[in-house]
Amino acid sequence: MSNYSKSKTGLGFRDFFDAMWLAILLLVWITMFLVSSPLPGAAESRENSYSFVVFGDSRIPAYAPYDKKNKKKLDELIHAVTRYAYSGQKEPPYEAFYNPNTLQLERIELPGEKEGQSRTITYGRDGWPDVFLNREVGKAQVSLLASGQEWVYDNVVREVREGVKNNEDGPSFVLHTGDIVYFGFQGKSAEESPYWQDFDRRFFSRLPDGGPGNLSARFFPVLGNHETWGDENIIGFREMFPYLNRYGFNVDNRVYQFDYKNARFIFLDSGIMDPEAPADWYKSTPSYETQMNYLTSWLEEAIADGKDHAFLTLHYPVFSRSGFGPLPEEHNPHSLLKSYADKVDITVFTGHNHATEAYSVDGVRYFVVGGGGGEQSLSSNWMPEDYPEDHYWKGNEQKLDYNYLLVEVEGDDVSVIVKHFRPNELEPYGRVNLVPDRMD
Repeated sequence: MSNYSKSKTGLGFRDFFDAMWLAILLLVWITMFLVSSPLPGAAESRENSYSFVVFGDSRIPAYAPYDKKNKKKLDELIHAVTRYAYSGQKEPPYEAFYNPNTLQLERIELPGEKEGQSRTITYGRDGWPDVFLNREVGKAQVSLLASGQEWVYDNVVREVREGVKNNEDGPSFVLHTGDIVYFGFQGKSAEESPYWQDFDRRFFSRLPDGGPGNLSARFFPVLGNHETWGDENIIGFREMFPYLNRYGFNVDNRVYQFDYKNARFIFLDSGIMDPEAPADWYKSTPSYETQMNYLTSWLEEAIADGKDHAFLTLHYPVFSRSGFGPLPEEHNPHSLLKSYADKVDITVFTGHNHATEAYSVDGVRYFVVGGGGGEQSLSSNWMPEDYPEDHYWKGNEQKLDYNYLLVEVEGDDVSVIVKHFRPNELEPYGRVNLVPDRMD
């Protein structure tokens, strides 16, 4: 026998070759087993990995598909708008301009609140406002571009469609902080209201069917003050979102909550707007005190059930430097929320002020999500020196900024990415990664 056919161990070359392949096959099998078998805790981590989108203040005023022959209808519209906006004061005069060929409304000129101020509303898409231009002495500022709302709608729909297509790996549902439509004076029901019809056609009906996991839908809003303006019984809102009844919402109880994976989602009603005190919690259903009892109970239940997160959505902001400002102390839930911050991770989404802001106060994250489409508040109010810092603008001048939040949850961790469109910037599209735990 050749020396090459046997080794010193007595194994032949063929035996050695077979043993080597057996070892390789065994190694491949072990590797495949380890890859296919989740490590301890991996299944739980996967279960508690998800994302969702948040936006708000997306309504655009005021639909006016009128020509020069329908001056009476335009008068009625302006009357409805100014009666609310000017709080019973003498309604300001307005001037309408029409296209000389089609006779369709082209723009409206309105005086401002102070001498030297004025507002121009130009009309484009089938009677919908296209641009809001605010003027004062020596200065002009665009506060609304209809293309901003279109960008938000299209990108939120795209995000959710892609998330669902990828087995819910991307965002699979949406929260809205209120003010979806302008008012009910031109029709309350989902079929009559041009605002609800426009919202359905350009956004809501484009979302994927069904809902992720145990949820029955992919869109979960709170009431803004505009949903109740001219529609006190919220006919349109209830017709558009009948599935909210499953979570406790109805005309006499305009709050609801549900659990999704390792989080509890809570939706409160901060009420209709009092023009005399537009920052106050006003005529909510149920009352502020009752809702704080609900909030306490729902947070206690979430903690007892071992939830890692509580996501709270309401219309009026808890902290804000813009527009109407924050809720007053007597109607502000912060004192309650901070008492639970060491027991469950809390993130709060609000709107109303048509601005975008981010705060971290006493262990609670607060976001003002007001860049969804409406005219924007582009200046900050005077605030005390010790007022919490806004981590979005960081004291810089506010700009026209249409945006939505992408909220990503990985077990105990939450990250929030603001995706924005700034029409007046050289680089109009961008993202700001706000890692809330690092905002302090």
